[in-house]
Amino acid sequence: VTKADSAAIELELVNDLESKNYPEWHLLVGLSRPPTMKKILEHATSLGVSHFHFFKAKLSEKSYGDSKIWDKESTQKVLLDGLSQSASYWKLPKVSHYKDLESIDTFEGFDLRLCSLSKGVNKKMTSIRSDQPMILAFGPERGLTEDEDNALQSKGFQAFSLGQGVLRVEIAVFSSLGQCHLLL
Repeated sequence: VTKADSAAIELELVNDLESKNYPEWHLLVGLSRPPTMKKILEHATSLGVSHFHFFKAKLSEKSYGDSKIWDKESTQKVLLDGLSQSASYWKLPKVSHYKDLESIDTFEGFDLRLCSLSKGVNKKMTSIRSDQPMILAFGPERGLTEDEDNALQSKGFQAFSLGQGVLRVEIAVFSSLGQCHLLL
């Protein structure tokens, strides 16, 4: 507010959104039930994910890729719902789909590549930088096969654990993103 009196109020609009250094966080997720995917799209958007990469894992149901949630309008509505719940993030994330894990070209350019609950490793996330592009990988509801797990590790993914229990996919995603925010 630059001026306020009984006749008028003057406002100066300042756009400081462009100057903020938001992290570049990507999610790689095996297709799961459509309600699960909807939750991941919406809530991970509100937590700052900039790009979603969905793939049909070997243990994903084939029909999950044909869900109405993947219609462009449906996906955009869910992403906008997520942004409307965010206090900080404002850019609409990108969404990419792949027929399987092997069809994803590369993960070069990501300084940090983490894979959830890989081979029971109990490593914790230890540091995150806002200028460090990161990709977090999660299997579908029934998990990744050993071949998929090995493929991710051969592509430079490091295993991390979220604790002793087995979590639902969406809870694992949200817990991981929460840890990332704390580590920033």
